[in-house]
Amino acid sequence: MKNEEVKLNNDSIYIKRKAFCKRWNIIELNEDDNQIKIRCLSAITKLLNIANRPSDFEISIYNKDDFLDDYCCEVSMILGIENRSNTFNNFELKDLYKFLLKLDLNNEDDYNMFLWYLEITLNYDFGRYIDKSKLVNKVVEALQLSNANVKILKKENDYELYPIHIEFLDEPLVIDNLIWLDKYKITKEHFSSAVKMQRKKQNYRNIIDELRFSLESFFQQLFSNKKTLENQKNNVGEFLKNNNISTTISNMYIKLFDLYTVYNNDNAKHGDNITEQEIDYLIYLTGSFIRLILQIEESKKEVKE
Repeated sequence: MKNEEVKLNNDSIYIKRKAFCKRWNIIELNEDDNQIKIRCLSAITKLLNIANRPSDFEISIYNKDDFLDDYCCEVSMILGIENRSNTFNNFELKDLYKFLLKLDLNNEDDYNMFLWYLEITLNYDFGRYIDKSKLVNKVVEALQLSNANVKILKKENDYELYPIHIEFLDEPLVIDNLIWLDKYKITKEHFSSAVKMQRKKQNYRNIIDELRFSLESFFQQLFSNKKTLENQKNNVGEFLKNNNISTTISNMYIKLFDLYTVYNNDNAKHGDNITEQEIDYLIYLTGSFIRLILQIEESKKEVKE
């Protein structure tokens, strides 16, 4: 299945709120960490509680197990927290819920823990008890209502959470690339890793490595060779020329490509002074390098008159 961004249904509360704000010229508020937790937990809790209340028919026919207890035990184990088995039918009474409620999302570690919990939950096998598409839609809605800088992508049968920073740039240079890089699996793995690491605002040196590996593996697969990134310059120039890219744009691309490799080599030895702004720029620049090539490749598939 092709990767795609999870979209809301047209009748969602979020879409209705956006329409209301537009009518009344209301400016959206910034991200509210506390509301992210409350809205997401409320949406998940409601679905879990409803699903864990079987009808008399279900009890007699299916001999229903307590899937809620299994869910709490398994997710708690993955999160690495203590969970005491109990027979409470409501999620609010489970140890996992109490742990999540105590998380302070103003704290970076707690925020990342909560997002990790969301990703685990979206990928949990609920079987017939919960409509997964409904669960995902409710979480997406909760994130958007809270102006959370988070997007959910569907990767085959799994869901992955990604950070958003600048909307104008994120859409084409980060999210679209992650969707389009299906056949460049190594590139996608490294690029995705860099984007996720950026959220933690640490390991900047490792982020630069991941970005370099993503671009290097991209060109290696595109040109069917094992050359290092620096030694792909001539291949890239020839590719742009053969695909009718203007001389000005080609020269601009190659010049930036040269400086990109210089920066990577310099920081391989001296990476202590890297700033957050530089990391953001490098992510977008790497995405821009890849996006142009992908657009050229996609254009070859178009049916033209």
